[in-house]
Amino acid sequence: MGREFLNRLWKADFETFTATRIFRLIDGINTWLFHWYVIDENYGKLASEADLNKLKNSVTVDSICSPIISETCFTVKDVFDEESNVVSRVILVKGFDDEYDTSVKLISPRNLSFHDSDTRTWKIDHSAMNSQYIAAIIAAPFMVGALSMEKAGNAKRNLLSIGLGGGSLDMFIHTSVPEINITTVELDPAVVDIARRWFDVVDDPLRRTIVGDGFKFLEKAAKDGGFFDVVVIDACDGNKAIPCPAVAFRDEAMIANAKKVLKTMGEWPRIYLEHFKLLFQAAWS
Repeated sequence: MGREFLNRLWKADFETFTATRIFRLIDGINTWLFHWYVIDENYGKLASEADLNKLKNSVTVDSICSPIISETCFTVKDVFDEESNVVSRVILVKGFDDEYDTSVKLISPRNLSFHDSDTRTWKIDHSAMNSQYIAAIIAAPFMVGALSMEKAGNAKRNLLSIGLGGGSLDMFIHTSVPEINITTVELDPAVVDIARRWFDVVDDPLRRTIVGDGFKFLEKAAKDGGFFDVVVIDACDGNKAIPCPAVAFRDEAMIANAKKVLKTMGEWPRIYLEHFKLLFQAAWS
């Protein structure tokens, strides 16, 4: 790993880095090389609502329902982990109330704690990583050369992410490697509203959110000759057995379109939880 890449990708203050982040990168590389899938030990692990309320370690920040998907509602919570002394902001989806959809670390103001401050005013730490799964997705395209470890090498690199959530994936990359041109497509305007309002997701010349159907976006890009160095499919639906990726993105036509928009050295990170492995084996052959 190049020094500059480690400095930009894994440092909170761009001057020092923590062993924890390096270990998380190594863990992602290890699972990528030897198992071809990632079991995220942190994913979905949220204390029960009763326990959080009893300890007063959770506060509801906002709740909003989708204007386009029936009975789909989102709750934003700030959660304090006493063991790690970390406050995280999470998104919970109705029907998946004991699992988070997105988790990001909050930056606590000096001399203030979770219990004596309004955490709604705290900033998001986009340089921190709360998910091993997201860390592995981010590491993969750098490992295979689709993205460069050198600053100058990313000036013309393009990344497409289907599915926004709280923006933990694309905002981490945008903060750490701002030279990469990022396009994120999100179907639900409620998710975009939450991401902008509570997760500090921004639009600028090198990072944009498009509200629309990711399947149709890929289809149009394939017809128009759009090309990306990396395509990440992280869109989910309400299927409790296999919510991610959404059923529409397990379609052969979608896979064909994704391959069409990838540049010659492009990469579609082949990272999935253990129970996805057999489902996608044929698609990646």
